[in-house]
Amino acid sequence: MAEILAGAFLSAAFEKLFERLLTSREAKGKKFIEDQLRKLELDLKKATLLLNDAEDRQIDDHNVKEWLVELKHIIFKADDLVEDINAESQSEQLERRQSGESTMLIIKSIVPFFAKVEKTVLAEIANVLEDLKILLEMTAALRLKEDSQNMTRPPVRMLRPTPLRDEHHVYGRDADKEEILNLLLSDDKWSDNIGVLPIVGMGGLGKTTLAQLIFDDNRVKEHGFQLNAWVTVSTEFDSFRIIKTILQQVNSKSASSVEEPMELQQRLKEALRGKKFFFVLDDVWEESYDHWDFLMSNFTYGECGSRIIVTTRSKEVSSIRLTSKTRHLVAQNVPIDDELWTSLSEAKHMRTFIALGPYLHSSGQLAENLKLEGRYLRVLSPSMQTQIHSFSNMKHLRRLTRLPTNMGRLINLRHLDTTSTPLREMPPQMDNMKELQTLSDFVLGESRGSSIKELGELHHLGGKLCISGLHNVVGVDDLRALRALVIISFHEVETMGAEFYGNTSSFKPFPSLETLSFFDMPKWNGWLFAGHDIKGYFPCLKQLRLDRCPNLIGTLPDVKGSLEIKQCDMLLFPGIHRYTVTELLIRQCDSLNSLPLDHFPSLKQLEFQKCGNLESLSFSEETGNDLHPLSSLRLISCGSFKSLPQDMHRTFPSLAFLEIYNCQEIESFPEGGLPHSLNELVISDCRKLLAQHRRWDLQRLTSLRTLRINYCDVERDSFPEGLLPSSLTSFKLGRLGRLRSLNGNAFQNVTSLDKLSLWYCNELRFLPQEALPTSLHVLDIYECPFLERCYRRGNEDRDNISHIQKIWINGQATRTENDGKEDSASTNA
Repeated sequence: MAEILAGAFLSAAFEKLFERLLTSREAKGKKFIEDQLRKLELDLKKATLLLNDAEDRQIDDHNVKEWLVELKHIIFKADDLVEDINAESQSEQLERRQSGESTMLIIKSIVPFFAKVEKTVLAEIANVLEDLKILLEMTAALRLKEDSQNMTRPPVRMLRPTPLRDEHHVYGRDADKEEILNLLLSDDKWSDNIGVLPIVGMGGLGKTTLAQLIFDDNRVKEHGFQLNAWVTVSTEFDSFRIIKTILQQVNSKSASSVEEPMELQQRLKEALRGKKFFFVLDDVWEESYDHWDFLMSNFTYGECGSRIIVTTRSKEVSSIRLTSKTRHLVAQNVPIDDELWTSLSEAKHMRTFIALGPYLHSSGQLAENLKLEGRYLRVLSPSMQTQIHSFSNMKHLRRLTRLPTNMGRLINLRHLDTTSTPLREMPPQMDNMKELQTLSDFVLGESRGSSIKELGELHHLGGKLCISGLHNVVGVDDLRALRALVIISFHEVETMGAEFYGNTSSFKPFPSLETLSFFDMPKWNGWLFAGHDIKGYFPCLKQLRLDRCPNLIGTLPDVKGSLEIKQCDMLLFPGIHRYTVTELLIRQCDSLNSLPLDHFPSLKQLEFQKCGNLESLSFSEETGNDLHPLSSLRLISCGSFKSLPQDMHRTFPSLAFLEIYNCQEIESFPEGGLPHSLNELVISDCRKLLAQHRRWDLQRLTSLRTLRINYCDVERDSFPEGLLPSSLTSFKLGRLGRLRSLNGNAFQNVTSLDKLSLWYCNELRFLPQEALPTSLHVLDIYECPFLERCYRRGNEDRDNISHIQKIWINGQATRTENDGKEDSASTNA
């Protein structure tokens, strides 16, 4: 498995190594080592140019696969070597800073350092260069081709692994596999349409292998999943790249011709519609709620019972999901004999060591050997850390769970996890660990240890960090600069009052806070505000998120930006408060019957998703005549929604976008019609509303440019029956399975139509050729069998639409010239 995914690893590894090589050259300032490092960099870049071809051929050619494995080992050795140089240099600089040496003493100390480099490091560089030379000489025999574009491509490719060659070589994961399979294939343990199952664990524990065992299991194949896809995501979280990779696997024909992001989204939704799918998103690092939320929104069109497995090292990722059952993966106890203990002790380039349970009885000598020989260790299990009392030789150590006194000397440490460790304070000089990327806890002591200001020096920190001991902070300046705060899983909190957000008349602990998020707060029932002023508590707040707070009721703090509410079933927006919110997104809040728009006079974007009891949007009589700045309104899967606000054509003079999807109870637009300002209208899967489409009076919408109508199984001889607006530039009909013809009269006033899209209209037999506007530039036909036969090459009906410059049929583009001649266009056009 590691070899199959080696290409994805190498692309990222090269980039990191080149960065370190540049740093090493700049740091040393000595020509003899600069020359050697530059030669190493040039040879590695030659190998990089061969990566694309090697990655494509590794599965079919065993020799190429072995070549990639050897290249990976060379990368490891080169990385260790460069880090040795940097570590020695940084250690010298650190010692000089701490001892306060003069400039003259600093110059004197450099001499023995480079003497040591000349004797040891240069010899190791020569060995790496020789190994790399041999590997490059093999490329001719392997017929590997250079790709000059490889140096500029994204650092991570998304690959789908091949089936495991031998499942019997996977040890200690049977119980995990069975538990996940039982959960994955059970329909009564998931309450939502799509179940997301994160597999969480540190690197090297076999998350990917376990996911593949499940992906290839016969029980999964026989369960009824209609679509399957695997995406290796890694550090480059690109939602559109993920969408396209999935689309290529579930419908390669649909994906081949699309590069436009919005079109990719639309085609994925079409491919997933009504289908039960099973996807694996492997090796995910992204923790941004917004990025995850955007990606997951593209999967909501799948059938109930669809599943997604996410493998990740981050616990934070597992909390960002639709409906999730997290499985935390731990290392397994596999018997180790004396011979293997000896081999482990002598593994000089070993990077990860995890020792477990009953097999530690003879590990005293092992601990001593690891201290002496484990110079390249990046990860060391907590059980071994307790037996090693000095980490001075482990300068490459990147992951640690207990804190030595001289913590500040671990300048290459990347990950420090002290979860469930009863720390009293942090050791001094935490700001020396510039490479630190994850830090689970930062404890502020009464007087000693590191101060909270030292966090400002750790520029690579990401993920989740818990700061405790804030009562030991002498001043409040540290909190006054805080811009983002996330509070997760405080299961016993019932109220929040002045002890959290202060007294508006005196103390304000969060004057700079811009983003405030609450997740998984089951008992929290409300805020306690003093008086009626809700605007002064968080004066700079731009985003407020409330997710899975089922008992929250009452007034919320004001926010001058976006408010996102999900699964807060008791929230009803009572009272007389007016919020300055400009964006409001409400999901899965079943208690909400009606939203009083009076409370949101500044609202510009409003969206509801899966609010099963929402029936209407309303104004009070007192404000019913006021104009409202709303510009975008989306109603998604609100099964009880019946009516839009009356007189909305006058009340919403700025409304530009309206989408109504899967709202089966709405029958008509309000009296007076829709606002004339409307620029885009999308109606999908609204059977009763579509049945009354002749009363929509669309020709009055003089600003409408885009019209999309999807999903209706009502039998129709002709559609649409009313006139289309003259301003229309894009018109799409999708999934109107029983539509027989387009009404040519509807197009008589249309003078600007540029694109006409017809998707999955199985009974649509012909187009009103003479009525189509001469402005039509693009005709997109997808899965419309009668139209495909009419307008394919060589058919006489094709000549009747020769004025249309580009015709797409099932994802394949052809171009027609005005003189009737044709030639193929690129599928990537």
